Amino acid sequence: MILNSDFLVDTQGGVETYVKELTQSLEKKGIDVYRVGILASDRNISGKELIVSKKKISNYLFLFLLFKIALYFRRESNIIIHVQRPEQIVPFLFMMKKNSLVSSVHGPAREGVRQAKGWLIGSIYAFLETLGLRMANSIIFVDRKTLEEYISSFPWLRKKSKIVPAGISDDFLRKRIPKKKALSRLNFDENDKVICFIGRLEHEKNVHLIIRAFTRIASKKPELKLTIAGDGSLREELQGLTKDLGISNRTIFLGKISHERVRELLSASEALVMASKFEGSPLVVRESLALGTRIVSTNVGDVSEYIQDESQGIIVPESTENAITEGILRALSTGKSQAPPLYIKNLSWDRISEKVIKIYQSAKNQSARKFLKNR
Repeated sequence: MILNSDFLVDTQGGVETYVKELTQSLEKKGIDVYRVGILASDRNISGKELIVSKKKISNYLFLFLLFKIALYFRRESNIIIHVQRPEQIVPFLFMMKKNSLVSSVHGPAREGVRQAKGWLIGSIYAFLETLGLRMANSIIFVDRKTLEEYISSFPWLRKKSKIVPAGISDDFLRKRIPKKKALSRLNFDENDKVICFIGRLEHEKNVHLIIRAFTRIASKKPELKLTIAGDGSLREELQGLTKDLGISNRTIFLGKISHERVRELLSASEALVMASKFEGSPLVVRESLALGTRIVSTNVGDVSEYIQDESQGIIVPESTENAITEGILRALSTGKSQAPPLYIKNLSWDRISEKVIKIYQSAKNQSARKFLKNR
């Protein structure tokens, strides 16, 4: 299992949580898993870890260092290499004949790279990603919308791709923390009403729209607080924006928070708000639904598959300040959120890992057929 992060750090985003939970669930089912990642925390290395770097590094440097990992495994056969970005398969090119290559796709990454890094870097990434997709025996898409977008460009993907969403951690399948208790744990007053954002503080998340929308509402609802959990390159800029708009005393930046803290924040909140330009399958949406927290979100990724009516949340028609403001007001006026039928039962990590194991078996069969054919 390959991840450009620390497998055991608790304050992580959706992809990292996905890999951590999936790996642990696979091990419970008797799968022998080696973790290939970085060591960004002060802890001991376990016997089944290969450390690429002892500090956080860029995806490009991580990709380069994976060639060293590929050399380490060069004599191995009948193993499954599972990456979380398709281009990370490329260093394992010479291992294709005797091993199985699997990639998860967590949203339209090439679009994000193009917007963040420009046309040249975006084009290089698109080439490497396409090569990785070609090499993969099986590809796991976490949402249908992203799969359809990729298939429109690469029809050959259809035969080797499956949709398997991320599961919900056991902690979130437990009963919701009572709101007063959750508010107290987060040092809020019991009469406060909280709306929250949880995620990376980057351009594609449009957090500035959430802050501006909150500003419109704040004067009419003095009990309302905005809590922003997560970190990123825009943190200082966003904090400055709250000062400029005069709401810094009612906006709390928590930084990265633990999984249990996320559970507390969602339990304390009236609504989770997302204004993203694009997403894959945002884990925090499923966690919110499992806890009964209303959601306000743009129509990105697979959000519309889970928010089917206003008993679960509000999907706003566009990523604008006006739309987000209206969505928050509507969410605050509705009752408690209700998860869709069979939602929790079908999204336990126990069930999700069973689906992934079937994909691994399929990938192994394909790899074996290719090897015999080449012989």
